[in-house]
Amino acid sequence: LIMAIGFVVLPTPIPGLLLLFFGASLIARESLIAARTLDWHELRLRALTNASIRFWKRAHLSWKVVITVSAVCLLGLAGMRVLLLLS
Repeated sequence: LIMAIGFVVLPTPIPGLLLLFFGASLIARESLIAARTLDWHELRLRALTNASIRFWKRAHLSWKVVITVSAVCLLGLAGMRVLLLLS
């Protein structure tokens, strides 16, 4: 049920993903295969996060500006999409 709700609210960036991850973690408590799959994904996500942090620390200011502006634009577009879906 929680994962179904997560799929419904998936267009909203944060709540949908959080509900999906929460539902997956509940399933992982009951299933060894799901637990191993989530562990595998967690390791990959941690490696990606560490690589991103290393890149950010070494990146030139111009790259940081481009990345920040792009992220703000993407969040704005996601917000507009949510508003259009709700109206």
